Amino acid sequence: MQTTPLRSRTHICVRTRSRKTDVYNAPVRLLRFFGLVLYASYLTYVGLLFLVSPWSSLWPQLMMMLPIRWSSVLDAPAVRGLISGIGALHFVMAGLELWHTRPDRQR
Repeated sequence: MQTTPLRSRTHICVRTRSRKTDVYNAPVRLLRFFGLVLYASYLTYVGLLFLVSPWSSLWPQLMMMLPIRWSSVLDAPAVRGLISGIGALHFVMAGLELWHTRPDRQR
């Protein structure tokens, strides 16, 4: 076991850490894991939405609800491709986030 003195303004406390199981960091690890899962699922779902929606049959119906200037710009194939590229970028960001926070990585 390893003891580490912690100083605060009012008192000094000693925290013991075991190398096999780190009891104090278990809730923090769990919260980080759930945060990572939530963030990666957000990036995946938004990426899927941006990647698929400009080329779906729902896109022209959405364009009819917008003013004519916006719909003419957003209905252009280059802008549709740009929106799909943003969706692909979200997928890449989700993959990189999962890759860089894998548990076997040494810090």
